[in-house]
Amino acid sequence: MAFSAHKNKKELEEFEISIEELEKQAEQLAKLIKRAKCFVVSTGAGISTSAGIADFRGPTGVWTLQAQGKEDMIKSTPMLSAYPTITHMALVALEKAGYLKFLISQNVDGLHRKSGFPPHKMAELHGNTCVEYCKICHKEYLRDFDCRRDSNSVHDHRTGRLCQCRNELYDSIINFGENLPRKALEQGFDFSTKADLHVVLGSSLRVTPAADMPRATAEQGRKLVICNLQTTPLDSNCYLRIFSRIDQLMICVMKYLQLPIPDWFLNRRLSISIFPNISSSSPSPSSLPSFKYSIQGIEPDSTPATFIRHIIFRNSIRQLRSVRDPFVVCLGLESPLLIQLRFMRHYNEPDLSLSLNVSNFSSIIHTNNNNSDTNTNNNSDTNNTTALFELLVDLKFDPREGIWTIEPIDESAKQSIQQISNDQFNTIFPSIQEQVVVPTQSTNNSSFNCSDTLQNLLSLLSISKN
Repeated sequence: MAFSAHKNKKELEEFEISIEELEKQAEQLAKLIKRAKCFVVSTGAGISTSAGIADFRGPTGVWTLQAQGKEDMIKSTPMLSAYPTITHMALVALEKAGYLKFLISQNVDGLHRKSGFPPHKMAELHGNTCVEYCKICHKEYLRDFDCRRDSNSVHDHRTGRLCQCRNELYDSIINFGENLPRKALEQGFDFSTKADLHVVLGSSLRVTPAADMPRATAEQGRKLVICNLQTTPLDSNCYLRIFSRIDQLMICVMKYLQLPIPDWFLNRRLSISIFPNISSSSPSPSSLPSFKYSIQGIEPDSTPATFIRHIIFRNSIRQLRSVRDPFVVCLGLESPLLIQLRFMRHYNEPDLSLSLNVSNFSSIIHTNNNNSDTNTNNNSDTNNTTALFELLVDLKFDPREGIWTIEPIDESAKQSIQQISNDQFNTIFPSIQEQVVVPTQSTNNSSFNCSDTLQNLLSLLSISKN
């Protein structure tokens, strides 16, 4: 908010050391990282400025310009289409190499999670615009859209969607005057007090309790390092103070550590499940397609992840378009089953077409189906039903080449699913009239409300039928 902007020119002033001095300090920091037993990093808005996202208290920061009445001059890349920076990816490499034990972030842009940094080794103190959660069962949902909704009250965090347990979902953003999430707060202080090296990247350290975490490290007599172009209230507590652009520092540090900074890829995981579809209330269950196919995105820790706009299912008999996540259709076991995924396209991701050879695992499905409870209601939530079969597939999008590649996770998936071209998807079967599937609110698509469905249907009008 504008009231939290720097109040004088001295606080706004930025400093930058020479390249020669930067090299010396980067080498010194690399040695500290090598010797550290518990290395922790705290990040602020400054690490995302090279991604085009405006900071808050810099000379052209959001709060700075608002305080000056210059809101129309604020320029920022949309968070949903921003790329993780060199620093984001360097932190991923440091964690994988075993150096970085925990990450504390004040950022809400979601770039740390998008970079591939493990969520269980990170505390997002101020939330994530793409994460909503349930206050009752504590389940989280990662979305490829901003979870917040327009509201008359800044403290009304209801998103209008429902959890799988049927309770309301809330966005995870922490506004001024609100308490930080207990788990993130406890983790942040716990690792800060245990850290023998705490590095702050891109934060002015003006907001508490986030600023109190690196202070806790310094008060333990441990080493505190700050890299920020502006001065901070904790500069006098520093073992090493670096006035540098963060990406430049991390390039040098990684050079001295002899660790390559990985390229960023958009990584997704797809779950394809098959459930029984026998209705105890139907007068002729045999006339129904025998199985429910459910497709949804998940994180490696099984957190539901919404990154698909809609899916087209196609076999020799039917073509169905499912427009709500999780995407559920009723089909038989005809092979091959063609699946075309259409994404949110924040990074101009093209459609991805897959061919599923259902016959490879039809015997397993039939065996499990015979052993399952056949009195499941056809309109019930598939979350309350045991899947007969599940395939997990990792999807990797290269934004530089504009192409998808897939990596089935287990052997059965490797033998049963393959990537095909979008041209093949359209030509393997003759043209079939398409049916749009819009599940009712009582199905397992309870994560979305009616306005989501309307928005998805309207979006179909602007997307090619290819």
